[in-house]
Amino acid sequence: MTAVLDAGRGEVYVAEYDVHGDDARLLQERVLTRTKLLETAMGSTVVTADHSLAETVREAGLLAEEIELPRSDLIARLGWQKIHAGKIVSPEGLEANYIRSSSEIFSKSGS
Repeated sequence: MTAVLDAGRGEVYVAEYDVHGDDARLLQERVLTRTKLLETAMGSTVVTADHSLAETVREAGLLAEEIELPRSDLIARLGWQKIHAGKIVSPEGLEANYIRSSSEIFSKSGS
């Protein structure tokens, strides 16, 4: 399964997951152009809350599942389930993963 969000500047945030039942394991995440997304998503279901991305994927003949943006109560429930299942990590064990560099994030020339 490939989760996709619009990243602006003609790019998308892409996260590829191996999904089995209620468990999902992150395989990789990256920023791609929309064209590169269509090349790499072959054989995968693209999941997105962005209607235009879903349409682009469908027009390319790929599978797309359009979902609603998750609300904060859903995110809280998922977090609570993970806590109860013992799937927690200490603050020291957290890994910040910034796909774009800070110069890209705060650059005004790329907007």
